[in-house]
Amino acid sequence: MLPVERRFRRNFPSVIDQFLTSEFEDFFRPLATNGASKDFGAIDVIEYPDKYEVLMNLPGIKKENISLSIEGNTLTIEAKEEAKKVEKEGELRYIYKERWSGSLQRSVTLPNASSTENIEAQLTDGVLHIVVPKQEEKKSKKISIK
Repeated sequence: MLPVERRFRRNFPSVIDQFLTSEFEDFFRPLATNGASKDFGAIDVIEYPDKYEVLMNLPGIKKENISLSIEGNTLTIEAKEEAKKVEKEGELRYIYKERWSGSLQRSVTLPNASSTENIEAQLTDGVLHIVVPKQEEKKSKKISIK
């Protein structure tokens, strides 16, 4: 039977090797199956006194590849990005392919106070800003009885 100290020394390098190997594998593993980070396509909806603001993370996406539509109170955002084509010449190949490519569709149901007229959208620094005005509040009105 080996003393505990010797057994530990003999197993120690394999434990370190396993740790380093798993750490490097995790480091280079794509963040998601399609290479998108958990923040890609994330949406915030903020309420202001006179409007709603919808913010969506779309880093690296050109505005030409984004479309917005509204049906009823449902705002739909679609984005697409094609992967860079790597021509097969000799030994040319991807070593890591983590950047997002494909298509994405997100829908947000806006509050009933939303006005679907005059919606504005702007893409700045990879964040899509959508401003949805609120409808004017309907004031109560006295009705006379005849």
